[in-house]
Amino acid sequence: MERGTGLREDRAGRPNCIEGWAVLSIVLTMQRLRIKTAAGWQEPYDLDAPMVAIIGPVDTGKSSLLDAIAYALGREIDFRGAVDYHLTAVELTARIGGPIFTLCRYRGNPDQVEVFDQAGTPEGPFPITTTGRTPTLSEWILEQLGLADMFAAVRLTGRKQLDFANSLLPYCYLTQPDIDRHIIRSARHNKARVQVLRLLFELTTAEHEHKLGEIEEHDIAIRQMVAKEKTISEFLDETHATERDAVRTEIARLRGEEAAAIARLNRARSSLQEASSVGTEQQSRLERAATEHAAAETAYDKHLRLLEKARDAVADAEEALARLTDLETAPAAEPTLSLVQPGCPECGSPLSPAPAGTCYLCRNLIPGMDHAEQRRHLVEDYQRAVATEKHEREEARRAHRHLSDALSARTQLRGHLDTSTYDTASPYVGQVSAAAAELAGIQASLGSLTRLDAAHVRVDQQRERIEQLRAEQEQRQRKAVLNPADVRNLDDVVRELNLAFRSIIRGIGLPNATGRAEIHPDTLLPIVDDQKFLSRGGGARSAVSIGYSLALLRYTMERSTAQLPGFLAIDSPQKNFGSNSNDQALAHRVYERFLDYLDDVQKRHGAGTRTYQVIVVDNDLDKSIAKRCLVHRFERDRGFIRDLTDPHRRPGAAQQLAFDDFDDDTVTP
Repeated sequence: MERGTGLREDRAGRPNCIEGWAVLSIVLTMQRLRIKTAAGWQEPYDLDAPMVAIIGPVDTGKSSLLDAIAYALGREIDFRGAVDYHLTAVELTARIGGPIFTLCRYRGNPDQVEVFDQAGTPEGPFPITTTGRTPTLSEWILEQLGLADMFAAVRLTGRKQLDFANSLLPYCYLTQPDIDRHIIRSARHNKARVQVLRLLFELTTAEHEHKLGEIEEHDIAIRQMVAKEKTISEFLDETHATERDAVRTEIARLRGEEAAAIARLNRARSSLQEASSVGTEQQSRLERAATEHAAAETAYDKHLRLLEKARDAVADAEEALARLTDLETAPAAEPTLSLVQPGCPECGSPLSPAPAGTCYLCRNLIPGMDHAEQRRHLVEDYQRAVATEKHEREEARRAHRHLSDALSARTQLRGHLDTSTYDTASPYVGQVSAAAAELAGIQASLGSLTRLDAAHVRVDQQRERIEQLRAEQEQRQRKAVLNPADVRNLDDVVRELNLAFRSIIRGIGLPNATGRAEIHPDTLLPIVDDQKFLSRGGGARSAVSIGYSLALLRYTMERSTAQLPGFLAIDSPQKNFGSNSNDQALAHRVYERFLDYLDDVQKRHGAGTRTYQVIVVDNDLDKSIAKRCLVHRFERDRGFIRDLTDPHRRPGAAQQLAFDDFDDDTVTP
């Protein structure tokens, strides 16, 4: 690292500006940058100088240093090569507004940035994109720069808002791929680019831009409504049949046909109903037959259930008798007792008589006699069950005959009724069907025509709404007038920008340029020799792009109320200038003239010089330029990421062994 004699900010943290000369809140300068790899945090890069140069051979990570700064400030960056393989986190210390903050963004969690103040107190992690009520990093940075309310007031197309990373940072960071492709931002972002510069250079106010945003949103809504109305109108007026008068005439005619068709359908239905009423008596007889048939089915089902129950009783009685027979025929387990004549054991005189089959002493049934009594009861039960089963069988047969007669009568009556109904009602069924189909067709046509008529009505309403919106838009446009006291005069701003731009173009000696350089008052873009930016060659475009940004920075430094941050990073301009001696001389003059201008501002304003910082990335710088800058030199073996033995090998990837790693003596055939 080499330190030149360029201007520095006070090490105590006081910026080189005094009250009344510079707007402190929009100070943006880089203090140091530290990166992290798998090996840990590296030593920081000191960036605390007004003019910083990052130089070295190609493919050593010079551009990645600027990308790392932009990454910490919230821009999405596609890191390349070794940096993509090894970089895990970026820590940027910068003065944003008045204070100094440290911003840390991890690639493993790229959706948020951790922010700490100078004492190490967390300001809070801020998301990159909106996630809810938490402010985004862009909103926080704009708040520190005093630009949050101003940027929030602008309403872009699609309800988008101006932000820091995509709207303001492009004014401060000229990337290598874009430096000769466009000025600040691509053409599709031209409106946002102009709005930002007009706000920063006091050519408009936030309130006015908000009104213009409302006007544009309503213009878009009106254009969409007009386009929709035109499409519908063209369709409706495409043929005579879809014109308003033709549609309404046809609707009136079909309304009459609809009424006639309804009348015909009603007459046909009445005739059908009258024809159907001729068979009313037959229908009544059929209903009675159906009732009798249902009753016969119920009675038959009842007798079938009773018959089944009687059969179960017969089976139970037969089973009981069979079991008793088994008991009677089984061998006796006790000696057979004989019946003796009752008498006195002493004298043999008869005792009082006992019932037959019972003991004359205990009066219980003599063994064997109980079976006879039980059989008598079972036989009686069996006989009753058989009689009941026979009765229910006869009843079921009679019920079945009655059911068959009822079904036959019902079927016969149904046939007679169908025959008579068909003969009398069938002619009217066809009439009803035809009348219903005719009415359905008329109503379908009416539905289509009614929708067409409704479309005509909507077109009228749309036209009325469009006229109403246009009247409201005229009122907005009358109110959207800038108060000259609130803004700077455009001619004065453009004149001052032209002076700075012409001085830079003339000083760098742009090849084939006659010195006619100006800023277009409408687009605020540079024009050199009446040629637009893309009309010039690649090297000349790069010189014009850098000259334009330097002119903006010069205007910012000399205009105390301008709100463009005094920070500018330029990535590898010499790659776009060319490599011959003339091209290298042009690049040298660009740097030299700007440094001369800074020296001149310092001499004229001293401590009142507004805080600024320019960081340039290039392959090399002339010694006379380098000694006036804080220089970081990258080498092949010591690039942006230090101490990498094989920068372009992914961590953990298999390593190719060289052929020299094998000893010929150890190789067996």
